[in-house]
Amino acid sequence: MVEKDIKDSGADNYIFYMGEGDSFRVEKSTILEYKGKRKDTIKPLYLEEVTDYLKKKFNARIVSKIECDDAVVMECFKKKDHFALIEDKDFWGCPINVWDRNQQDRGIVNCNKFGHLFLDSRGKVRGEGRIFLWWQVAAQDDTDNYAANSASEVKWGDKSAYHALVDCKNDKEAVQSLIQVYKNLYPEPKEIIGWRGETISIDWKYVLNENFQLARMLRFDKDCVMIDDVFKNLGIDL
Repeated sequence: MVEKDIKDSGADNYIFYMGEGDSFRVEKSTILEYKGKRKDTIKPLYLEEVTDYLKKKFNARIVSKIECDDAVVMECFKKKDHFALIEDKDFWGCPINVWDRNQQDRGIVNCNKFGHLFLDSRGKVRGEGRIFLWWQVAAQDDTDNYAANSASEVKWGDKSAYHALVDCKNDKEAVQSLIQVYKNLYPEPKEIIGWRGETISIDWKYVLNENFQLARMLRFDKDCVMIDDVFKNLGIDL
């Protein structure tokens, strides 16, 4: 499957990454445990053997503390002759070139732009560019286990986030809409019990910043951007 994907993508070379251990995002998560739903997943019987085979077959670079996704984005960042061979939707919101094995008709797409959102033939939210990252922060990720309404009683999901952002024309409009989403979900500060069992005081910006940290991929070593940095760069006064 890997060899076929490399051939179908048109790549003439590749770098293969494999991850091990927990991501730094586990430590950053406080409301829901990052990827916490995976703990009870039954793993394939020969997972270790298959992993060892792939590691040797493709001369894999082992990644720890950060995720493979981060390493791939860092490898592709600001390199016009690189692209990420993906099937994880998270890459569509990163400033790199991507080729999706499950959406090959889209070809190699440069996602270093504001971009757009759309619904596919099954009504699933798709997109490319920074607005797709803003949509992820406004929506939820069941696999990575974070959600805009993770500590809210308000019903909210992918389509709600899509309608909140789809008409935005630039980053400032998108982030202002994102702020409104979180203010609607968290109109007042409150206290909750986090996944570690401690009491946490939260408000709309606390939850927004946490989900932004969990959703955003790293571009380079020690890359760190807080949501207040985004507000400042876009000239958004609260």
